Amino acid sequence: MKRALLLQESLTWTTTVNFSFQTFGGKRLTLGGNTTFAATGHLFGAYLIIRIICDGTLRTLTWPIGWRWVGAAAPANIAAGKTALLRLWSFGTNDNEVVARWLVEP
Repeated sequence: MKRALLLQESLTWTTTVNFSFQTFGGKRLTLGGNTTFAATGHLFGAYLIIRIICDGTLRTLTWPIGWRWVGAAAPANIAAGKTALLRLWSFGTNDNEVVARWLVEP
């Protein structure tokens, strides 16, 4: 059985973090403070999976208004020391066409 590898990039934390749909499909981010997220390069059919690690302090999260969340509401924060997976699918050319899914360890 062949395995496909998802190319990844490590993102540097800033107070505003941008996810580009036109670069690597896998991303890694360690939070160093409260964070506002944004997205660019929307493409029909583009998919991202992002591993987000919270440092030692609870962090608040702010998301683009247009994203549609499935499975749960948009998370307002992440607890200290927790790891989450954020999955994003773009079905068009702007934030209103993004479907998001958040999974975080208990």
